Amino acid sequence: MILNEIIIQTEKIDGVQVLKLQGSINSFTEKKFKDVLSLAVRQGPVIMDMEDVHLVSSTGVQALKEVSQSSFATKNKLVLVNISKAVINVFKMAGLSGFFLIANDEEAALKMASKR
Repeated sequence: MILNEIIIQTEKIDGVQVLKLQGSINSFTEKKFKDVLSLAVRQGPVIMDMEDVHLVSSTGVQALKEVSQSSFATKNKLVLVNISKAVINVFKMAGLSGFFLIANDEEAALKMASKR
């Protein structure tokens, strides 16, 4: 598990940016995370694959919330997919269960992100 690093790989599928995250979203990685994601949501719809994200701290939750608000402001969807139970529990504890668009799989995420 990577605690103080985040790796973000990007690919484009049918006009939707798919960002595969690996590592943690915390105070060490929050700036890089917000910079990359904020730019991505300004450019179009984004799917954030969180399969390899094992830790989201309170700072990470705040960063996710800010990026989500940016996507709402630009009317470009941000869809989260492959979220671990631990991270979903963090969202619940923060009172953000219904705050994010969450898909069950990549295909559903692509459909959600593509809809206007």
